Amino acid sequence: NLHVLILLLPWLMSANAVGPETTSFDVPKIVDSTTLHNKVIAGYQGWFSTVCDDGLSAWKNWDKDVKSRNLNQDEISFNMWPYMNDFDADELCDTGLVYQNIHGKNNTTSKAGLFSTFSSKTVQRHVQWMHQYGIDGVFVQRVVSKKMSPLQIEDKKILHMAASAEKFGRVFATMFDISGYDLDDESLSTDIKSDWMHMVDNLNVTTSTDRYLKHNGKPLVALRGFGFTKNVGGPSMTAELINWFQHSAEEKYRATLLGSVPTHWRSLANDSKTDDSWGNVYRSFDIVSPWSVGHYDTHGLESFVENYLKPDASECQKHNVEYMPVVYPGFSGNSNDPDKSLDQIGRMGGNFLWQQFYQIVNAGISSSMVYVAMFDGVNDGTAIFKIAENASQVPATRNNVFKLTLDYEESWAPCNDWYMLLVGYATSLLRDDLENPSLKSFPRTMPDSLQSIIGEGNFDSAEIEASILSLLLVFGVVSISFIEIQTKKRFGRKVCRKEKINEENTASIPLLESDDFCPQRLKLIESSLL
Repeated sequence: NLHVLILLLPWLMSANAVGPETTSFDVPKIVDSTTLHNKVIAGYQGWFSTVCDDGLSAWKNWDKDVKSRNLNQDEISFNMWPYMNDFDADELCDTGLVYQNIHGKNNTTSKAGLFSTFSSKTVQRHVQWMHQYGIDGVFVQRVVSKKMSPLQIEDKKILHMAASAEKFGRVFATMFDISGYDLDDESLSTDIKSDWMHMVDNLNVTTSTDRYLKHNGKPLVALRGFGFTKNVGGPSMTAELINWFQHSAEEKYRATLLGSVPTHWRSLANDSKTDDSWGNVYRSFDIVSPWSVGHYDTHGLESFVENYLKPDASECQKHNVEYMPVVYPGFSGNSNDPDKSLDQIGRMGGNFLWQQFYQIVNAGISSSMVYVAMFDGVNDGTAIFKIAENASQVPATRNNVFKLTLDYEESWAPCNDWYMLLVGYATSLLRDDLENPSLKSFPRTMPDSLQSIIGEGNFDSAEIEASILSLLLVFGVVSISFIEIQTKKRFGRKVCRKEKINEENTASIPLLESDDFCPQRLKLIESSLL
């Protein structure tokens, strides 16, 4: 064992531990907030609360039975359990569920908690991840229906985001979401206008920090849901609202407008309302971003690019409107409709997301901006933030609700942070290609492993602590957890890889105390030492 361990030590402690196939990229410390150009922006719902929240006391968007003290296992509204090891105890609210067989030990349990995005500490943690993995920033969804989300909750969310973006050099903008709004057109228009004026005058979101994203010299505002068949709002009211933001409002309230419009906005069919007036309304936005989530999978992607993305971009160019295509890692409607497949649109270990980026860069689509759905989309399986990798990292439930772990497809086992790494790397390549169109550096094949700068430090592997080396040499064995924790303290560079599952690593991976290395790799190391 001693000989094996000594041989493995340089590989364990190296900043480039996964070998020459590792792709390395650095991330900008401060993102330019003066333009949406050359950016990849994620959607941030930020709508998760717990019964531990002061003044709210509800499992909002975690559980349909929001007032139950513990999560009601029959009413849980998400299938994708977040990876929770990074969160501090004061961020988590006990769900009444438990993890079982902790660290692979039978008959052991521990309480399973969930976070609230109305906690400033948790929002800061999310934005810190964006900084660490090279994600430029987010559109923060602002629910227009105050019956669905009270004003003070929406205010707290945007203020937490503003402070966190300031700290970590990210950008943010507001996306008004009219989903679920059930009043008349006049009320809808009035509510959005008054809310934006409140944000400008009382919350000072556009003036108290330079992290609020501007475009064409004005604050950027997105309107989501207008023109969709299932939503309220007519074309005349929408046209007047757009004109107000662009021209007729007092100068300090004017904004550059992005429309998150139906996929079929050009044909006025399927998910779009059919009144001819909507054609002019859609084309009056400054930026058009068709909501394409769920409309294609990996097999239909190239057809979608030819029949939708390219014609969309061409139509926007013809009307002097900018175009922001949407990409997403996968999709599941199972939490809302149990008859739907859990992996309705499979992730393929990141290949599906990667191919969307590749098509946008290489298929002649005229766009300098991309929207990623979503940073925290655990309700519909679109989340790119840290997700549980396997069944051992989710709590037990009667119906095995949290099946949508990252190894669900049974052919890939990505690290919990794999999708943030992919988005960060894709962003760096996209930016290079946009700045130098002849470069065409974006590869068709997704990398097998990635590393990026994490935190402020980037230490050389020669800085191994003498105490660790002494322990290794004297005792000849040391726990993987100890190596992990000590390494995490010393190194600023993070390595992650996507493992192709084979006979060597099909075993369930236990919950780890630290995620400095991909657990799949650690499992193989641990097996070699025993």
